[in-house]
Amino acid sequence: MSFSGGCYGIYLIAGYLAKKGVFDRLSSAALTLSGVSGFVATVLIQLLSYHHGIGYNVWYNNATLFITALSILLIGLKFLQNGLGPVDRAVTSLAKCSFGIYLIHNPIVMCLRRLIVTPYNSIKTIALFILTLAISWAVVWAISRNKVLARVMFNMKG
Repeated sequence: MSFSGGCYGIYLIAGYLAKKGVFDRLSSAALTLSGVSGFVATVLIQLLSYHHGIGYNVWYNNATLFITALSILLIGLKFLQNGLGPVDRAVTSLAKCSFGIYLIHNPIVMCLRRLIVTPYNSIKTIALFILTLAISWAVVWAISRNKVLARVMFNMKG
């Protein structure tokens, strides 16, 4: 589990800048537009790649995926500033568990990929995403109940 920065470092820096309020001037409409545009562009890149026989899989180094992810993060932060009750707790839990989820999601994906059988790749992808997120989150949340394990395994603070 090496970390040499690169595109992953850019995500961390963007998250840090978001936390510090660097992007606060952006309107919700602009963030929604950039998020939707980034998502559509990401999907189109993937579809066009397959259409032309290029075996390209979208990864963290894709600029349109980065724009989509950053837009979703910033919109989420705007919502949290307004206070959403139970949603606040869920989002806070997800945020606290996010690094642990990142660390353990790959083995879970590898196990689940074999179990989900469907002739439709899009349904398999959606099911794989939902199940991976749910299982990863549950595992990290359960481990986080033990403060020592949480600190050692996922660098989670009290």
